[in-house]
Amino acid sequence: MNLIKIRPFIIAFAIIYLPMITTLCKAQDNKDQIILMNGDSFYTNVISVNDKIAVIADGKDKSEIYPDQVYRIYKAKKNKTYAPSFIEKNLELVKGSKPEIYKIKIKDNSAPTFAELEADGDIMVYFVKDSNFALGGGIGTGSKMGLIGFTTVKSWFALKKSTGEVILLRQSDDNALFPGNKKRAENLKRFFTGAPEVIASFENEKTFNYPIFLSYIKKYNALQVVKVDTSDQNSKIIY
Repeated sequence: MNLIKIRPFIIAFAIIYLPMITTLCKAQDNKDQIILMNGDSFYTNVISVNDKIAVIADGKDKSEIYPDQVYRIYKAKKNKTYAPSFIEKNLELVKGSKPEIYKIKIKDNSAPTFAELEADGDIMVYFVKDSNFALGGGIGTGSKMGLIGFTTVKSWFALKKSTGEVILLRQSDDNALFPGNKKRAENLKRFFTGAPEVIASFENEKTFNYPIFLSYIKKYNALQVVKVDTSDQNSKIIY
């Protein structure tokens, strides 16, 4: 059979059926799963996950797992995936980049944190929360007292594994008509190298927002499935 004819079929299969098969397998299992850095995996009950620790339970026994110990955590009931990452605390702006591009620069004694993974493939999408102390205004007229509390910024970043580049896709203070989405779209389009059909469709979009960004990233990742060799699939790297 002609290999030229086979390739479009494989690509179409990857785009249409691979996400369905993955979802079906998770639905059939309906169990939380842990994948370790050596590739081993086991089913368990994931009680909670925050940026520093995950709590799992086997019957009445509970134990803690840290980000540098696992590759992926799948929480079936919430249909969420968590991965260790250096993105939350170790991003460095590439000088002169417009729109902004970041690289991961791991600081001394820096440890990875858990981040929710919304897309997995050559382009990975991480959802992270960064909480800091904030000083607010005083209470009452003429008051000089300030309010001290926490402020939380939610961010969605895309990382292209083949280049190590990171871009911002969304932040919690964005609104539906956020003007910066066009610049973010320009940045993201660069990540679709080698997929002219994805770029062409992306350029025809009239408006841009995070759901559109995410849908195109998943399309691109599905196309890359047929190009990834076995050695790359088996590698377990924390980004």
